[in-house]
Amino acid sequence: MYLAILALPLLGGLIGVNRKCGLKGGPILSVICIVLTAILSTIAFIEVGLNGSPVSIKLGYWIESLYLNVEWGLVYDSLTVSMLIPVIYVSALVQIYSMGYMESDPHLPRFFSYLSLFSFFMLILVTGENLLVLFLGWEGVGVASYLLINFWYTRMAANFAALKAFLINRVGDWALTLGILLAIGLISDLSMASIFSVASYLNGDLVFILTIFLLIGATAKSAQLGLHTWLASAMEGPTPVSALIHAATMVTAGVYLLMRISPLLEWSSTTLIVVTWLGGLSALLGAACGLLENDLKRVIAFSTTSQLGYMVVACGLSQYSLALFHLCNHAFFKALLFLSAGAVIHALADQQDMRKMGGLVLLLPKTYSFILLGSLSLMAFPFLTGFYSKDYLLEMALVPRNATTTIAYILALVAAILTATYSARLMILTFLSAPHYPHTVLETIADPPLLMLIPLLILGFGAAFFGFLTHELFLGLGSTFYQQALFTHPSNLTMLDGPLSPPSLLKFLPPATLLILLTLLPISKPLRKLTSLPFSITSTFTSTIPHYHSLSYYTSFLNHFNIFNHWTMHNTLNFANNVFRYWDRGLVELLGPMGLVRLIHYFSFKLELLATGFIPHYAFLIIFIPFISAIIALFSLPASLILLFIYLFLAL
Repeated sequence: MYLAILALPLLGGLIGVNRKCGLKGGPILSVICIVLTAILSTIAFIEVGLNGSPVSIKLGYWIESLYLNVEWGLVYDSLTVSMLIPVIYVSALVQIYSMGYMESDPHLPRFFSYLSLFSFFMLILVTGENLLVLFLGWEGVGVASYLLINFWYTRMAANFAALKAFLINRVGDWALTLGILLAIGLISDLSMASIFSVASYLNGDLVFILTIFLLIGATAKSAQLGLHTWLASAMEGPTPVSALIHAATMVTAGVYLLMRISPLLEWSSTTLIVVTWLGGLSALLGAACGLLENDLKRVIAFSTTSQLGYMVVACGLSQYSLALFHLCNHAFFKALLFLSAGAVIHALADQQDMRKMGGLVLLLPKTYSFILLGSLSLMAFPFLTGFYSKDYLLEMALVPRNATTTIAYILALVAAILTATYSARLMILTFLSAPHYPHTVLETIADPPLLMLIPLLILGFGAAFFGFLTHELFLGLGSTFYQQALFTHPSNLTMLDGPLSPPSLLKFLPPATLLILLTLLPISKPLRKLTSLPFSITSTFTSTIPHYHSLSYYTSFLNHFNIFNHWTMHNTLNFANNVFRYWDRGLVELLGPMGLVRLIHYFSFKLELLATGFIPHYAFLIIFIPFISAIIALFSLPASLILLFIYLFLAL
């Protein structure tokens, strides 16, 4: 069964692209394979997670030597099976949704093949027992994301976005490779169990370097501050791809890596501080960028950077179970937001600018309900799924330990306020304001068909109730669910300090701020303007973009947020170009392969001149040169060789 969880998505990917299955047969078989995988994953979650019986599978050796032995090993522990739930369930729902969303695309089998391969490589990453198997899945999801973002390869924007995502993730892959090589040098093994068992005996500085390498890899994959620019550009792919990348697969890989290496992070307090700062700043940056965006999908994309920042903060606070819980919760409401946004874009003939929407609450009532539910869960509205993890994370950041946790709380709280603001702004501009789209698309505006509504209904149920149903399992006091999968140093155990500490007004600040903000938002005015329109509202539709005075500073603000693109990346690329030109192509090639080739050609040409065809020259070489060499050898062998070469070239 456990091997079938990996084999079925791979089989679906291979079948989906088979021409003999036809335009619909391949996608249907791919959906069947991923649904069967979801059923098997549920059984694995019950057996491993709830019944506490982890499974380890050895398939053979990848590398077998006296110095290093690397196995094809798979592990199913509580962390693995917990990751299977969002990965496989969201993948299955996205594929079912894509059957309706992409039905008119002539390359539908290729699309479903990429989706299944994406899920397969993510499963390899999650179930890998050692760093090399994990790295195989790590590279696989990078390649699959490139293929999916560039699915419409005739569009230049999709080409550039796919290359951007691929190249920025190469930075993380480079760091992860260095971490793997350092692990080989330290303990001569890549098995995570072996690395974790000796982590407490390793030099603290070496553990810090190793964890920083792994953190850089996680930063690139999870689009954190510094390597985040690829995530918004990835919106050039189809909307189901965006939902799959942002909700369950690629971007969660970095956070999963941090949770998996918790025994290493706990032995490097400096790395934990770096992780906390990185997550807090990423959460604030993502929320601020989402507030300044006008593209519907890009707003939701920046919210992914922000929410992943919350997960990274939880890892920095040594609350790995909380990070995993928020990851699972985030998968449901983020997939719901993206798929609902896809329904809006599909209804408006691929229009993504929120300033060209409005008034859709009357025309897309079902889609409005789903986006409203997902947005409220994203805001951490009380008693929805996002509330049980996000609010508890802010509460745990209040536990007094050091200045870093206090700053992390401030950054996360400001990000939460901005999250509520841009989510409400998205709802107002898209659904509640006056219509601003051309009347030509009015006849095509309708809620999605049943095939697209079923995944939205399931995700809506998860966004509303998953947190309530599972928070005791993931975060309950005394729960033995994780067993040995996650490790927290005894000095960092603060899970009891949060719920059992004396009540503080600061604990009520996040939900109170959310409620006050929702009360003060100017929703009533757009609603009155919308409901006062006559029934024949087609005459009021216009394709012009309204001027929002509150958004008049967008350009200047966005330029500030693009400092990374216009300064850091520019200087880095110039530095890389100089290194390539003067070091790689210059000194290295001169002293390395190119210089060696030229040296061999030069000596070959000189030796070729000895073949003159004149017998006295040959007699001279046969008799005189050995005689001179013997005399020179009396001094020293190296000197004789040097003088011999000098003599030969002078003689020529």
